[in-house]
Amino acid sequence: MLADIAAAGGAEDAEDDTAGAEAPQEKARRSARKPLPDSLLRRDVGHLPAGGCSCRACGGALRKVGEDVTGILECRPGRFEVVRHVRPAFSCRTCEAITQAAMPALPIERGRPGPGPVSGRAGRDLLEPMAASIGRHALAGPRLHADDTPMAMLAPGKGRTRTARVWADLRDDRPFGGTDLPAVLYGSRPDRKGEPPQRRLRDFQGLLQADA
Repeated sequence: MLADIAAAGGAEDAEDDTAGAEAPQEKARRSARKPLPDSLLRRDVGHLPAGGCSCRACGGALRKVGEDVTGILECRPGRFEVVRHVRPAFSCRTCEAITQAAMPALPIERGRPGPGPVSGRAGRDLLEPMAASIGRHALAGPRLHADDTPMAMLAPGKGRTRTARVWADLRDDRPFGGTDLPAVLYGSRPDRKGEPPQRRLRDFQGLLQADA
């Protein structure tokens, strides 16, 4: 069985280590991330390739050559835990092709939070500081492109919709030779009042671009 091959394949790799060849800069980038606290409980979830014990390329026998272990932060009632997604990597004894299960999809690509922390109160507590940090970065640039979009919004009890507004403040210096990361700060309001964008842009000192 493939699970038996995985169990007998050797000692467990360090968390967030990658089996097989990997570019040095990629290894450096991954190792720079701070690990999740050791005080959190760990729970392993294994992911084996769907093809069974045979190589999908030539049908040869597989042997374990390593594994990827990715720690994802999850929450249960009253506590947080780290779910360790363990994905053994197998090499074909005949053609040397590598077989490995894909990493499950995450709410935030390449992020640490799982579905639990980004939903409900836990998600708000996690995402609000992230949104504030993105907003500070967007408003710190030398130029900002601002735009607003009308959007139909339900009006409870009235049997119709009303026109709300969604604002987007974009920082993207790449067309002007900048190297900083682009960012977009979004805001919304159920009416056309201008206080929210005026308050948000109160301390902005750069060039503001907007459609006439």
